[in-house]
Amino acid sequence: MKIAVTGANGFVGREVLRQLPQAGHSVVPLVRSASGLPGEVVTGNLDEGRLSAQDLAGCDAVIHLAARTHVMNETESDPLPEYRRANVEGTDRLLDAALAAGVGRVVFMSSVKAVGERSAPGAPLGPDTPPEPEDAYGQSKREAEGLVQQRCEAAGIGWTIIRPPLVHGEGAQGNLQRLVRLIERGLPLPFGAVRNARSIVSVRNLAAAAIAATDATDAAGRVLHIADLTVSTPELIRELGRAVGRKPLLVPVPPALMTAVASVLGRGAEVQRLFGSLELETASSWGALGLDPPFDPREQLRASIRS
Repeated sequence: MKIAVTGANGFVGREVLRQLPQAGHSVVPLVRSASGLPGEVVTGNLDEGRLSAQDLAGCDAVIHLAARTHVMNETESDPLPEYRRANVEGTDRLLDAALAAGVGRVVFMSSVKAVGERSAPGAPLGPDTPPEPEDAYGQSKREAEGLVQQRCEAAGIGWTIIRPPLVHGEGAQGNLQRLVRLIERGLPLPFGAVRNARSIVSVRNLAAAAIAATDATDAAGRVLHIADLTVSTPELIRELGRAVGRKPLLVPVPPALMTAVASVLGRGAEVQRLFGSLELETASSWGALGLDPPFDPREQLRASIRS
């Protein structure tokens, strides 16, 4: 197949581009500014309307990764307009070009934040869980999902929406790297009493899922939850410690106390990501792709930290 990839020079995009030729596909990388990728098509910001049907001519599918991603320390007083401009209007522009070019399948990379921020104990979030996004990023992704579904179905072409949780891999930044730095410094970590469940996914397995979704019959018209490992925060910290050769110092502080203190300090959302649960039901999604995670999840986690 000939497959176009938006955001091709991003964190997930680079891995998708690496795997596509290995799977026998040809690639059209779509990027915002010139990056030197072979055969790239420079489109500018998708919300500015510079992508055309000609850019997608002959493509069988498009994997839409380009987005304004979740910002940990948001500075905008009202970030929703900027998220909508990039993630909703940009997706709409992509669909204009894809439908005009006769692309057969649109694979849209959404986020678990489109459905929610937490799960109840023993009740993982499934693809059919009623969406309740809690921030501007999640709301914009949910709105873009609706566009993909409505416009593709009206045009009679296939679509697949993928919602990943935290994505790790070489070059990723975020909470995992922060935890690693704390472990390496030997600082006490107040997570010894935490009994939660957090789903994560390696960028290599996420890329493999996105590629499989371009032609998997059972994935057409489906929302997929893609993760490859579910662990508690203490388990995750121990795994990170093994990767860097350090035994973490886990202190059993009551989670309710830590959550209350964090809320007073205005860090409640950040602490929730470490103390609360966000577990995904993924078996049905991998089944729809006809695929098991091809790369060992724990080895991928260790490798992402060692890199």
